[in-house]
Amino acid sequence: MSKQEITKTIVSSIKSLNADDARAWTKIALIVLQVEENNFWEASHRSFTEWLVSFGQSIGLKEGSIWRYYRAGKYYQELQPLLSKNQITNPLLNELPTKVSPENIEILGKLERVMPNDIFIKLAAQVISAAITRDSLRETWLIYRPILEGRTARGMGMPIPRVDLKDKAQHDSLLEAHVFTALSQSAGSWLKTPKPFHFELLRGEVARLAISESKFYYIDAIAIVQMNVDGPIELHGIEIKSNNSPVTKYDTLKKVSSYFDFVWVTFHDYDPKVGAKQIPSEFGLLEFKGQKIDIIKAATRNETSAEAQLSFVKNLLIKFMRK
Repeated sequence: MSKQEITKTIVSSIKSLNADDARAWTKIALIVLQVEENNFWEASHRSFTEWLVSFGQSIGLKEGSIWRYYRAGKYYQELQPLLSKNQITNPLLNELPTKVSPENIEILGKLERVMPNDIFIKLAAQVISAAITRDSLRETWLIYRPILEGRTARGMGMPIPRVDLKDKAQHDSLLEAHVFTALSQSAGSWLKTPKPFHFELLRGEVARLAISESKFYYIDAIAIVQMNVDGPIELHGIEIKSNNSPVTKYDTLKKVSSYFDFVWVTFHDYDPKVGAKQIPSEFGLLEFKGQKIDIIKAATRNETSAEAQLSFVKNLLIKFMRK
């Protein structure tokens, strides 16, 4: 296609936009990408950014929205060869299901930098086919985000930060993210047979545990459990470890144990030779093995502090009310 024909196509696409197309982000993203690729903006504006702002105003969209559509569209096109290589159906940008939002595509781009390829491909297939909710995808990102300590932004001309498995801290964080995901998907099946009537796993940072007026601690995961419809609500505190090395410490877990009815330690790699000599006998032990959670030793009911639990539950309620 000649430059004149490309220009004619872009002009026609812009003119054909109507009020409803403000919601069709893929159509807008495709136009913006074509404008950039063919330097269409040069004929009327000093820069691509100036054209983009003007274009957004002409169709009633804010600059931030146009940039989001552009970034999501650009990333999806960059992702398509990888999807094809792994036999994942990937329609053209403007043929994506309407439920596939630019926000979901952006989150997927962030997750690619912190996930192993095999896990990422499965997730990408869910996103592209609109088989995963935005809330679920956001929760997955919150689980994996700490691996790079926030270094995920794409700066102009800067290399994109990606997980480095040779970096022990990043490697261990990745293993712990896998464990949390498995715990979340387990529905508490490791607690008792049959599965609990209600099981919800929360990231530990949703509430801080007040040891004193000046000291606060977090735990890796908190499970809210009701074994049967008439049973009491139980709080389970869960610490996640990449392995059970002899030097692994459990000081924080001991300090916050009075908040929970049961306390568990979950290992990505449990070594029976090391065992659990340094772990308090009342703590339960779990292991992430074969893509699922297996129980090594059941936890015994903990001696809780009613005052500590009440304070903790109040913090949880406040967090949820602010959402």
